[in-house]
Amino acid sequence: MIAYNKAAGIAVGRDLEDPLSGCRLSTNSIYGNAIGIDLADNGVTTNDLLDMDSGPNNLQNFPLILSTTINSSSTTIVGSLNGMPSATYTLEFYSNPVCSASSYGEGKTFLGSAAVTTNSSGDGSFNLTFPTVNPSETVITSTATDPNGNASEFSACLTGPASLYTLTPCRIADTRSPVGPYGGPALAANGDRSFLIAGQCGIPATATAVSFNATITQPTALGDLRIVPGGGTLPLVSTMNWRAGQTRANNAILSLGLSGDIVVHVDQPSGTVHFIIDVNGYFQ
Repeated sequence: MIAYNKAAGIAVGRDLEDPLSGCRLSTNSIYGNAIGIDLADNGVTTNDLLDMDSGPNNLQNFPLILSTTINSSSTTIVGSLNGMPSATYTLEFYSNPVCSASSYGEGKTFLGSAAVTTNSSGDGSFNLTFPTVNPSETVITSTATDPNGNASEFSACLTGPASLYTLTPCRIADTRSPVGPYGGPALAANGDRSFLIAGQCGIPATATAVSFNATITQPTALGDLRIVPGGGTLPLVSTMNWRAGQTRANNAILSLGLSGDIVVHVDQPSGTVHFIIDVNGYFQ
C-alpha cells in the first residue's frame, strides 16, 4: 500500500535523461497521492506514437480505457494500447473511489491483468471482464508493462456509469409509527420534512439515487406531494395527488442530496397526511 504522499506515490527516475529502466510495478494499492506513478518525476507523461521516446522505464505508454460496464456480477473494460509493433504487454486494471486532480488515475484495488499483443502498426485492443468492483470504487484505471518489465504511469480515469443494486423491499419511514426521525408525526400541510436515506435498509453512504415506492394515507384534505433531493429545488410537477381520505402510491427513482437525504413537501390547504417510504434498490 502506497498512500497519502504529497508528491508521487512512486517516482521512477529523477528526470527525462535518467536511464533507469526495467522497474516493474505490479499489483500494488496506490491511492491518495499527488500522482500515483510518475516516470521522470515531472508530472503526467503523455503517450507518443509507437512509444519511441526514452527516459525512465522508457517512458512506457499507458493504455486508453474507452468504456466500462459495471453491474452486480461483473465489470467489463474496453480500450486500446499503442506501443512497439508486434510486442506483448501486460495490462493491469484497478478500481478507485475517486480520480486524482490530474484526471490520470491511481490504483487502489487491483482487479486483474491480461496480456495484449500489438499488431504491425503498434496497436492492440482489449475487451476484458473481471469480477464486479466494490460499488464505492467505480473509477477505473490501468497500467501497461512491456516485455522488459518497464511499467507505465496510470492511464486517464474513466468512471463507470451508475448501476442499480436491488434490495429486498424495505420500509424506511412510516409516519403512522411512534414519533422519531422515520416515524410520526404526520406530515403537516404546506410543510417540508427531511429523511436521511443513505445508511438505511442496506443503502450505502455512497449511493447517488434510490428506487422506492412512496405511499400517502389518511389525508385530511385535497393535496399533492413533491419530493426533491436534499438541497435541491422543488419541482413543478407533483409525485402524487389525492383527495381527502384517499390512499395513493407511486413508484419513483430519485437522486439523493449530498448528505444522502430527500425532502418531502406537502401542498395542502390545512391538516395532515401520513407518508410511507419503501425502498427496493439504489444506484451508485
